[in-house]
Amino acid sequence: MKSLTLPLSLLFFLLSTLFADAQQYLYLKKKGETPAYRWSQGDFLEIKVRNGDEEFWLSGDFVRADSNRIVFGTKIVRKENIVALRLDRGLMPFFGKAAMAGATLFPAIIIFNAAINGDRPIIRPLTVYVSLGAIVTGYALHHFGIRRFYFKDGWYLEHIDFNQE
Repeated sequence: MKSLTLPLSLLFFLLSTLFADAQQYLYLKKKGETPAYRWSQGDFLEIKVRNGDEEFWLSGDFVRADSNRIVFGTKIVRKENIVALRLDRGLMPFFGKAAMAGATLFPAIIIFNAAINGDRPIIRPLTVYVSLGAIVTGYALHHFGIRRFYFKDGWYLEHIDFNQE
């Protein structure tokens, strides 16, 4: 039985590679530099698209790309219509949103509690200072936690398709 283990495992490995799809990758690059980021199929992607005079952000999972368009989620976008791309820097945007949500809930709970108990004044200066501080901190964390790459600054997308020969 031990002598069949290696040949059978090699056979299963070879059979599994026969039916594997080749990957497509999307690279964010700047001329003369190494790629800044890479997406493989199924990775989340956020891009800013220009449609005439209107610009808006789209997001979805990267599906595939070819020489002049990108398919992500259910959307197809031409590469020349892409204006910018943004990436999250870890947990900073999450903690920024959490701080802003806490900044709105904190005074609401204080006001509700003071109204029920009949405390006066309902809103104390410390409550306002803590809430404003949390809003400013949360906005700063959220803003600096997202990195934006504008294509007018020389960034471009390049795709590599291992299906092509």
